[in-house]
Amino acid sequence: MTQVPEWWPRVVAAGERLAAVDTVSELGEFRFVDKAQVYLRIGEAGREFASAAEIGTAERVRVLAVLEDVLEDPAHRPAALTFLTPLAERTRLAELQRLWSSLGPRVRQELALLAAVVPDWMEPAVPAPAKPVVRLADPVTLARQFAESGFVPAAEVVASWQELAELARDELERCGVPASVTASGADAVPTGVCLSVSLEEPYGVFLEWNPLDSGSRRYRALTESRSGTAYLADYIGDVRGLLARAALEVLAAAGFRTLLEYDFLFGGRRAYRVLAPPQRPFA
Repeated sequence: MTQVPEWWPRVVAAGERLAAVDTVSELGEFRFVDKAQVYLRIGEAGREFASAAEIGTAERVRVLAVLEDVLEDPAHRPAALTFLTPLAERTRLAELQRLWSSLGPRVRQELALLAAVVPDWMEPAVPAPAKPVVRLADPVTLARQFAESGFVPAAEVVASWQELAELARDELERCGVPASVTASGADAVPTGVCLSVSLEEPYGVFLEWNPLDSGSRRYRALTESRSGTAYLADYIGDVRGLLARAALEVLAAAGFRTLLEYDFLFGGRRAYRVLAPPQRPFA
């Protein structure tokens, strides 16, 4: 006989959809509960979490950030894996790939072990990093405090950056600016503002403008053409800078804390960063 895991309410609280379909918590009304019944219901919740189309990326990252902390205690691992297993199924790999860069090392390790098919983008399982895990969300302050030793952002910090990127995207789209949240370093990204979360130094939310769909036939034809390639590259670079700066100013006007950062060591490269959401957002 057993009881509902003490960490389960934290998982439910992190996801609106899980709270709506939770059948595990009601078992807590009983003094003793059969262990198999608890695991069965956690598995059902895991399948709902993996398959429900209405669960967005930010919500999935929040829930998995809680699981990252839960997995720190080996005693919690069996029940946590029961929840994670459906997400590692072959049919869920496309969704999992979108989340992968935002997941903590423990969750990544377990999902890599659970997956029957391990694609190239799924990094091999590694132990938890030795660098300090920090829970401060301001990437600029983080970089200053840990410039010498380095650091690893806590899972909830990564989740907050993912949520910040989605808030910025929503604000730009509300103003009529096409925007999307893409994986950091993605090869093909849509036309418009592309927001991404960097989990390497420099950390945080970055903004770019992609003037042409880099996966389109038209873009490849233009960039692979020998005539005018140098001019085209300069032109695209200029357009990227002009419109990225304009998009950053739109966010600043809405109350977001932003930063235009110059890197003079590498040809004057500019980085467009979103640091924090508005303190007083528009209704």
